[in-house]
Amino acid sequence: MTALWRNVLEHEKNNKLLVASACFLILAIAIYFSFFDILIPGLPDGSYRLAIGDLFLVPAIILAVGQSFILGFALHASTALFNAKKDFLKAMFISSLLTFLFSLTYVIFPFFGPFYYIVFAVGGPWYALPVEILWSAVTVSIGALLIRNFYGLNLKISYAISLLVVAGIVVAAS
Repeated sequence: MTALWRNVLEHEKNNKLLVASACFLILAIAIYFSFFDILIPGLPDGSYRLAIGDLFLVPAIILAVGQSFILGFALHASTALFNAKKDFLKAMFISSLLTFLFSLTYVIFPFFGPFYYIVFAVGGPWYALPVEILWSAVTVSIGALLIRNFYGLNLKISYAISLLVVAGIVVAAS
């Protein structure tokens, strides 16, 4: 059993990539803790973050770690389907970077975050939707270029995998 997990999580030792992944993950947690919220009717102002205060760090950690690790596994498995060289650490780096880039939308639009249907309901500025579309395209493109560079896959496949990972990040946050 241990040999199976060792094979699945195979990676080249790269301390810089590991530290960068951890930094992106910590930054995403900090952004989620500061800007993300879980809206629940019946709570004061409908805000779970306001209701539990500093304990909101726990859901922020669960969200960011869940997005990075689960989608890192998905990215790792997706690249393995195309006989790319297995390297789980590279998949974790890409997924933690994409999680961080997604979390930045909460900084860009602190009152409604990245969800377009809320933008217009709360009277967001006219430029919110174009900025969201542009930021999403940039995020997917960065992911695709990293996948292509790290795994040697063609660009169309890299874009498809990156799009699936970013979509998973968005779904997890909603």
